[in-house]
Amino acid sequence: MNNKIIVAGVLILAVLLVAGCTSQAPVQNQTGSNPPANTPPGTIPPVATIGPVKEFNMTATSFSFSPSTITVNKGDRVVLNIQNTDTKEHGFSLATFNIIQTLPVGQTTTIRFTADQTGEFNFFCSVFCGTGHGDMRGKIIVN
Repeated sequence: MNNKIIVAGVLILAVLLVAGCTSQAPVQNQTGSNPPANTPPGTIPPVATIGPVKEFNMTATSFSFSPSTITVNKGDRVVLNIQNTDTKEHGFSLATFNIIQTLPVGQTTTIRFTADQTGEFNFFCSVFCGTGHGDMRGKIIVN
């Protein structure tokens, strides 16, 4: 009796395994997503347009960022290369874009994000660095 139960269990598992392996998944296009319902067969819809890359070299030193104001356009991919030239650690916080990054002494830290909102957004040093810490700030303007 025990052997019959084991054999039956193995057969059920085998059937489930074969059924799972042979089920058809939706056809995907080259972007890795399903084509929209109105896309003619054999065509690939356009990929979302991504803006140009805007790269900035910045320095973080005693109580300032340089440059302290950066201007980009909505949709731009922004790259900030921030070199900490100070003798103490600093930080970079840009809350609107969910960025909080430590800037180690003597190193350059690269921060990347897409400017997907328009407006003026403040950034500041997120690591206490002394009496002028509150003055260590700037803004990113997204047109």
